[in-house]
Amino acid sequence: MENQANNEKKFTQRLDFYAQAIAAYSIILVIFLVLYGIINEGTITLALHKPVVILMIVFIFITASMLLITSIYRRQIIIGENYIIFKNRFNIKKIDFSDIVSVKIGKSPTKVMNNNASIVRIKVKNKKKFYMIRTASFDHDKELYTALCEIKSMK
Repeated sequence: MENQANNEKKFTQRLDFYAQAIAAYSIILVIFLVLYGIINEGTITLALHKPVVILMIVFIFITASMLLITSIYRRQIIIGENYIIFKNRFNIKKIDFSDIVSVKIGKSPTKVMNNNASIVRIKVKNKKKFYMIRTASFDHDKELYTALCEIKSMK
């Protein structure tokens, strides 16, 4: 989180989960290939035609593509004194606190996440859809959670 001159709080989307998943899938794939590789006359034949290997390769490619997409978009949430900005590389949406109809904070559906992991729904005037924020997806998630709770207390 960065505090700027006009008291803004900036939260960027985490990307470490994707990198950790790619590393884990790759390690599992290498272990599987070593265990099921056949050694014939000093050469190792890899079992690339097995369904588990194909499935792991698909997981690695999907996770790598998601990492690429999220790193291209670089989503950020900027909370100022009387506004909130949803920003990515291609688009900026600024919402004044006066335009916010309601803020609903729900707990995370899984118990694996920490206590501050929650899903926040922000309803804005003249919009049918909610803005949904998963606090665990951003850096400094506890501070983001408290900032969104402050916005909720204003409403």
